[in-house]
Amino acid sequence: MSEQYTLESLKNAIGKRQVDDESVEEERFERVAQRYEQSVHALIDGIKKIVDQIPDFEVSLEDETEVFTTPAYPGYKREIEQRRLRVALDEDFVLFDPTARAFVSAHGQVEIVASKPLTYMIEKVLYLVDDPQKPNGLYWGYRSVENLSGQPVRFTKEGLLRLLHTVFAG
Repeated sequence: MSEQYTLESLKNAIGKRQVDDESVEEERFERVAQRYEQSVHALIDGIKKIVDQIPDFEVSLEDETEVFTTPAYPGYKREIEQRRLRVALDEDFVLFDPTARAFVSAHGQVEIVASKPLTYMIEKVLYLVDDPQKPNGLYWGYRSVENLSGQPVRFTKEGLLRLLHTVFAG
């Protein structure tokens, strides 16, 4: 056995382990922040493609930078690029406002502010949820009064159209 085990080598090994653990933790946080940022861009771009097909809508897109945080990684933060989308028709409107906060149960959120009540939603929030059953895993969902099981309902194209009908045609 050529390796010397000393009190000093043990202290050094423990110190290195703590540095390695912090690096791994920071990499995980970076991946969470990046996945959220990309998911927000995809969501907002997808909504914009649909609402742009209605010539009566006034659509505005605003890019901004926010600091992303999550209680799953306390002390870590990262600036990310956000997109806020507002759709209006006369006095009615809906605003999709990403907030760079994640929860332990959701990887991020997009608040919905609308001129009319969205009574089928428990909260006016889309959550970025991880579904371990799927390879990519992430989807946007909302808590529905029609499904009180706790699992968010996927926010699909049909869900967006329902929201738009509620605000602009209801």
